[in-house]
Amino acid sequence: MAVANSASPFPPPFNIIAIAATVAGIAAAIASIPKPKAFANGGIVYGNTFAQVGEYPGAANNPEVIAPLSKLRQLIQPVSTGGGVYEFRLRGRDFVAVAAKYNNINDRTR
Repeated sequence: MAVANSASPFPPPFNIIAIAATVAGIAAAIASIPKPKAFANGGIVYGNTFAQVGEYPGAANNPEVIAPLSKLRQLIQPVSTGGGVYEFRLRGRDFVAVAAKYNNINDRTR
């Protein structure tokens, strides 16, 4: 009996309360871990953000781009479809690429 009592620093029922408090503390710590923000639908980040990227099933064929706006033009190479002008704009919190019909505009001015 002396061995059983020396194994626990708290006598019953305090040992059960101590175990319950420990389990509650661990559960609270796990619950406080922040969930990452998913960017499968795009978005603009204005500061330090805990993010999850490439999380959607089609990411292997349609990857996400993570880059400062100043570097984005270097990453996106326009597809050659007979020429065109691409303008990038911020509209609220959305980043929009606008393709102008450059050849049609030039033909009207000749």
